[in-house]
Parts: sequence; structure tokens; C-alpha cells
Amino acid sequence: MIKKVYKFLILLQGYNDYFYREVDVSSDCTLEELYFIILSSFDMISEKTFSKCNCCTKKINFSNPKIKTLSSLPLKKSGISIGSKFQIICNCNGTYVFDLQVDDCKILPPWKSKYYPKIIYGKGKGIFPYATSEEFQKYFDMLNENGETEIKCSLPNGDTVIWDYKKYDLDSDNNNLKTNIEFLKNNYQNKNISLFFSCF
Repeated sequence: MIKKVYKFLILLQGYNDYFYREVDVSSDCTLEELYFIILSSFDMISEKTFSKCNCCTKKINFSNPKIKTLSSLPLKKSGISIGSKFQIICNCNGTYVFDLQVDDCKILPPWKSKYYPKIIYGKGKGIFPYATSEEFQKYFDMLNENGETEIKCSLPNGDTVIWDYKKYDLDSDNNNLKTNIEFLKNNYQNKNISLFFSCF
């Protein structure tokens, strides 16, 4: 089967003007790996992400009877095409909804396989890792109300950091992407977290 590259537009629902990513992903990538790519590209890689996580539900809006609990299903067998849209709902440390759309699909030359996945564009630093989704919403509303983009916060180790949601570093994200995906895989395996799929 010919390998392809899918270009996904990924929006964080409720923050569409502030946080989004455009990511190129090989057709060999599984749905589970796509989920890890999303978490990594939105900075959801801290241990706290998994502290209250029972499951992560992926709702997919194109009909394919193979997509039920097959998290190992590769994208090339999922039936997606240009224009396909679906949601991934993450119930880790609160609820975050990611809206995905396939914007492009092209043939992948064999010698380029190692370059994917790759974030090709992004806006917004990511999700503040030491807050629940409700706390994150409050922080963000407070920043917007004051016309600010950064907030000072304390880390679990006692350090204080400045988190600025506008400061997004595309090169840094790409440099760390594969390492972070591996970290996420290991966390899921260690905690026996299940991934569920359902059509809607």
C-alpha cells in the first residue's frame, strides 16, 4: 500500500483563535499515536496530566465499522480523506476537546518517513500543565480580562515560572516531539489507561 502524509488542522475547542496546530502525520501512524502527537504538541506531557485520568474517549464522525476499540488501527485503514473531521476528547485532568480536520493528503516518498510526525505550524504555547481544565479556563479568562498573556505560577517542586500562552516555539516542539510521544506511551502503558473509540 502506498504511504501517504496527512496534514491535520488541530484546534483546541473554546480557544480556536489562541491555540492550534498544523501537523503532518504518516499514514502508518495509528489512531493512538495520533492522540499522543496531539497531547505532546499541546504540552500535555506532565505527570499531572495522568493523575486523574481514567480514560480518553475519541469520537470520530466518519463511518467505519473497524473503528471501535482498535487503537492500533493505522490512519491508512481508518477511511479518512481530505475534509474528514472528527473530535478527540481528552478526559485527563479535566476535559479538553480537540477538533481535527484533514486539510491535505500527499504521497510519502520512502526516504522521508523518518521526518514524520512533524508540526508545521502552531499558535499558542499549549495547555498549562499544572491546572485542571476548569482552572486553565479561569487563568485564561483572567489574563484576557487584564489584557495580559502571562501568569506566574508555582511548580510542584517549589520553583516559580512565568507561563506565557503566546510564546510558542515551533522548533523546540519538533525537537522534543518524538521523545515526548515515547514518554506518553510509557505513561499510558504503566497506568493501564484504555482508549475508546465511538462513531457519532
